[in-house]
Amino acid sequence: MVRLHLRRWSAGIAVAGGILAVGTVPAVAAGELRITSPDMVVAPGHDAAGEVRVATGRPRPGGVAVTVDIDLSGLDSVGTLAPAGAGWVCRPDADLLRCTGMLDRRGEAPALRFRVAARTDVALDTRATLTVRATSAVGTATGTTTVTVVEGVDLQTPPQAALTAGPGDRVVLPGTVRNGGPVPMRGVVLTLDVDRPLTYAGNHRNCRHREGGPLVCRFDADLEPGVTYRLSTPLPLRLDERARDGVVLADRLRWWTTDDWARVARDLDPSVPPPPAGTGSHLRLVAQRTPTGADATSWDNWTEVSLTVTGADDPPPPVTDDRPPPGTGGGDPLLPVTGPGTTLTAGVGGLLLAVGALGTAVTRRRRTTLVP
Repeated sequence: MVRLHLRRWSAGIAVAGGILAVGTVPAVAAGELRITSPDMVVAPGHDAAGEVRVATGRPRPGGVAVTVDIDLSGLDSVGTLAPAGAGWVCRPDADLLRCTGMLDRRGEAPALRFRVAARTDVALDTRATLTVRATSAVGTATGTTTVTVVEGVDLQTPPQAALTAGPGDRVVLPGTVRNGGPVPMRGVVLTLDVDRPLTYAGNHRNCRHREGGPLVCRFDADLEPGVTYRLSTPLPLRLDERARDGVVLADRLRWWTTDDWARVARDLDPSVPPPPAGTGSHLRLVAQRTPTGADATSWDNWTEVSLTVTGADDPPPPVTDDRPPPGTGGGDPLLPVTGPGTTLTAGVGGLLLAVGALGTAVTRRRRTTLVP
């Protein structure tokens, strides 16, 4: 997956084309330095986003420098790693990436983000372990990240959906997803960040929602490669009556593989809505038929073929008056004209028709251009 803004409940997530890394900073005891470096997955020929987070307990010493070393010696079997994002100064040194940053007043350093790129020829289920070590005046901490090579998928959906509604209005949000990968996929998960003043107003039994968290809908359908699916009914939403005129709400509807969502849900607990789900009908995925089309410019889709046979000196024999012309149905069946000195031109009739059609098209175009 080949291209997160789910506010509140998705803080700390970094996603690259369906390849996922999630990290949160745990509670830290006084005077300790803690490091979080989550596991990640990546597909051959693609890259994935990962991150390292460093924090201290109370007292929280703001303005203290911290160094993070990532041992890359185990990554050779998968690919390469490059730093990404801001807040750190990184310098590679052979099989080590050393980055320096600062702890803020909350005792936290900025997320150290990086990307792992897997080679195209790397085998599935190849694993590599990155050892991560953080050092500061507060202390040291060590963690590991396991990088696993998995089969890549590509869930595709339109990048934007613009809706307009007034306070108290009911809103319907359509949704489509396409399996852009080369293999079938079993099941997907749909999430929607429904922030105040927009709320989920449905009761689908395969969707869960609670105030302050995302809407989560699970689908068990098989998604075939190259096929687009739409929601059987648009998602029902409602805009609060106290919504102010002119406010633009920025929410995000997102599709996940079941494996990716399992990792996200584990790290986002307790924000993910618990059971039970709704008691109404199932929200389903409906395959979209590929529409057939008509050629709107048929004048440009043919080729006139002309074949001239040459190479002999003698002229063709004359045609006598008592022999019907070739192709009129009388006399012998129509035979190819052969023999010395014969010249054959194919496609003359079609050429005349094409010239007539083209002349008509040009005349119409000129008339259209000259009409004021």
